[in-house]
Amino acid sequence: MRGQVVRGVSAELRRLRGDPLPWVFLPVALLSALSIAASLPSDVRSAPPAVVDALGATMSASLVGGLVILAAVLGALCPALADRSGVLARDHLFTSGVVVLGSRAVSAVASTLLFGVFGIAMIEAAFLLVTGRALLSVPEAAAAVGILAAAGLWGYLVGVLVRSPVLVLFVVPATLSPALLLSDAAPDVARILPLSALLSAAGLADGGLAAPVASLVATGWAVALAAVVVLVLRRRDRL
Repeated sequence: MRGQVVRGVSAELRRLRGDPLPWVFLPVALLSALSIAASLPSDVRSAPPAVVDALGATMSASLVGGLVILAAVLGALCPALADRSGVLARDHLFTSGVVVLGSRAVSAVASTLLFGVFGIAMIEAAFLLVTGRALLSVPEAAAAVGILAAAGLWGYLVGVLVRSPVLVLFVVPATLSPALLLSDAAPDVARILPLSALLSAAGLADGGLAAPVASLVATGWAVALAAVVVLVLRRRDRL
């Protein structure tokens, strides 16, 4: 079993190098960087540092939140496209379903990790060029990349359930956007939803949960979704 896992993960990582999907999403991250240049006033460099830092704190949650949803969609497309093209079924002929889906999960997280590094670097660079100050501290940037990888895993689990490349474009945002919709109407509920929990875990949500608590909440959501995936797969007559 261990040998199958190692071979499966190695094969997925080799396949990832030739997979165009992660590279398609990288230009989308550039749009977030361009939105910074378009939304900030031209004289922001002359503003007091405290004002710029407050502006950055407000923008960071919104920008990273958008990247979280994109990373989740990217993660969901990994199993959905593989299922549509027959790759999952083909790989299942040679190894167990656990190895197939586990290896694909590693590939999805690696893809979203690449997207996360690029996306955070782009918005950081854009904010620095426009304002002359950093948007995120180094620990905050590292935590942001981490939650983007976690969002990729969330999206992957949704993709394993939905399997349709078109539907995941709508279903994945629908699992995360309620936190945005309820932020004003029911803030106490919004704080414990997956998107808010991820942002709070990175220390980016204003008035959110403490980072350790938010990490536990986000982990709980992921475990619950994984349990649903396991139950559904056990009832299906195919991978």
